Amino acid sequence: MKSSTARVKGVILAGSYFYLALPVIIFCVGWCRWYIGFPAAAAVAVSVVFCLKEYRYCQEDGADTILKRENWIRAAAAVLIVLLWVGLSGVGGYVWQNTDHAYRNEMFLLLTEQKWPLVKEVMTESGPQGRGVVYYIGSWLPAAAAGKLFGTGVGWAMQYLWTAAGVLLTYAHICVYRKKISVWPLVLMIFFSAPDAIGVLLGTADPLQIFGEAHLEWWPQYYQFSAVTTQMFWVYNQAVPAWLFSALVFLGEKPRNLVFLSSLMILTCTLPFLGVVPFLFYFMIRRSDWGAGCGTVRRLLAEGMHNWGSVQNIVGGGAVAALSAIYLSGNHSLRESLQVLNLDHRIQILFIGIVLAMAVFWTAAALVRKGWGRLLLGLTAAAGVAAVVWRIRNLPYEPWQSPMYYWINLTFFYTVEAGVFFYLLYPTVKDRGLFVLNGIWLYVIPLILIGHSNDFCMRASIPGLFLVMLWCIHAFDTWEHRRGSHTYRICLLAAVLAVGAVTPVHEMKRSLVHTRNYYENAVAQEDSIFTGRNFSGSTKGFFWRHIARQ
Repeated sequence: MKSSTARVKGVILAGSYFYLALPVIIFCVGWCRWYIGFPAAAAVAVSVVFCLKEYRYCQEDGADTILKRENWIRAAAAVLIVLLWVGLSGVGGYVWQNTDHAYRNEMFLLLTEQKWPLVKEVMTESGPQGRGVVYYIGSWLPAAAAGKLFGTGVGWAMQYLWTAAGVLLTYAHICVYRKKISVWPLVLMIFFSAPDAIGVLLGTADPLQIFGEAHLEWWPQYYQFSAVTTQMFWVYNQAVPAWLFSALVFLGEKPRNLVFLSSLMILTCTLPFLGVVPFLFYFMIRRSDWGAGCGTVRRLLAEGMHNWGSVQNIVGGGAVAALSAIYLSGNHSLRESLQVLNLDHRIQILFIGIVLAMAVFWTAAALVRKGWGRLLLGLTAAAGVAAVVWRIRNLPYEPWQSPMYYWINLTFFYTVEAGVFFYLLYPTVKDRGLFVLNGIWLYVIPLILIGHSNDFCMRASIPGLFLVMLWCIHAFDTWEHRRGSHTYRICLLAAVLAVGAVTPVHEMKRSLVHTRNYYENAVAQEDSIFTGRNFSGSTKGFFWRHIARQ
């Protein structure tokens, strides 16, 4: 018989899958033709059921430790903290908002007040052109649907509550992993940041103004790893689902669910999804159940199908990934960055790329299967170094710049924003492969450019930074039970986190001060969405001609 604690864990897991799947279901039903959208939505719903069945016999029995009175008090305190934090971020429009909210407000209003899918004929340099919204709109769809049914005011409230629910589910998974409810991990999450103040002092000629208007995270000029609070206050629509997704992936999600689970993220937080791809490959291999002995290729394929070939991965993941990729491939900015999407033979080229990626994946699985994991780790590190060298050599330089200039800037940025954490956390992280992979990946991410800004660096780094935050929580838990071991590193880690907390305090201070004064939250012009390169694409694309509702 399951304990009440086990039931709570089941509710948290089911709520998380519902949270991630609902936007995709709404998109399928609301944006696609019925004979495509309804089967796709059904595939998502059925896949969620199959995912939850994977945990059917894995619930723990035992004492109901989570349901003690003191835990309910801590849980209530956590809920209050999250509601205040999310409210202060500007989500829902109840306080002053940062400038990025203007576009998010207009996107939400368009989704709430206009017919789906969002299309409009606009005037361009070449004349009138049909444009449709092509963006990772998933986070807004539940609130927009509520706004359509019950009014815009309800939609704004739903946006606030939906965001808070995502944060609470993320925090709940951390509590389940730690097997106890504590408020301090939530506080650490809210104030988690790299020591940007050190970067300002050592990396710029500007004086440090902790409570000025300039954002401390802009000190590197070319790159940025955003603090958790900064992510919430600027890009909540990408950050919150990415945190929940990362919590599921890093805290033990099963390989038979990983493909489907990751496919749900493409429509909601595309750049963080790309940032988690290396970890997905790693966990799908590392957490798989391999048989004894070397085996044959046929046996490897059979074991692979046993570990990964679930209904939810193949049917649900395949359907959602294909539909999301077709939709987002029409984004104007993406097409400018990835010219392969504009070639006549792009389908064949993309198919070849997928086949090569699968070949690499199966080769990696074979190496792990034969006990050559260290060799695979070395090859990964070598590939990472080669990628960095190649990219730095091919960056567009100004006349006074050089590859050494870029390398020094990147390395200093990495040391302040991530390297200091890797040094301090090394003794407490048991999974060395994951440790090395995250270290390499966070070094490579700043060199990847998609679009016309460093958005990829800021957003694709969210999963890796979330993992570093989880390691910090684990380090304090470990020290709590083994006092005296690596104490100096824990003290330094606490000091670094204290310096880093200046960044989120700075963000909160700006919201408080501007809210106390007169403020008016901005809404971008409608045409800025339909003509903006980041938000739209031509309606001549495949999705609009064959899949979108007419």
